[in-house]
Amino acid sequence: TRRMAVHCTPATQTTDHFSTNNHYDLVVHVPEKPRILYVEGKARESRDLLAALREDFDLTIKGSNGVPRTASAMAEYDAFIVSDLPQRDARNRERFSHAQMKAVRQYITDGGVFIMAGGESSFGPGGYTGTYLEHKVLPVRLDVEQKRDTPSVALLLLIDKSGSMS
Repeated sequence: TRRMAVHCTPATQTTDHFSTNNHYDLVVHVPEKPRILYVEGKARESRDLLAALREDFDLTIKGSNGVPRTASAMAEYDAFIVSDLPQRDARNRERFSHAQMKAVRQYITDGGVFIMAGGESSFGPGGYTGTYLEHKVLPVRLDVEQKRDTPSVALLLLIDKSGSMS
């Protein structure tokens, strides 16, 4: 955090017999920009979120291999965002391991902010169903929706009760 000394004096000079109340010094606590780690599974999809966050936050942007391995590495950031990151890549290598999921839970317990944003490659379709992240960290279930029951028959019933239908 940064500290600033502020010295204030009245805008106009008056004939005041109590000059001691005409100025004051104040130490103001000015926080740094919050640090955010943003791990994006698809770099081309990050443009809009980055534009929205860049001005007010100190962003560190990493690709699909950017999930920190420990809670202490995550603790360097005030918030940790994971967006559209599959649990495993096309070669079946883990991008978000069980140990990293446990580290996220510890990071949150210690006061960190974790946001997982969805997309084509995250949540259920991304391979997180049944993982530690689903059961112990996220407040949602990640089941992939099964085929919806589609009725094979539609029925329309029209009843006319007008005077001509005696």
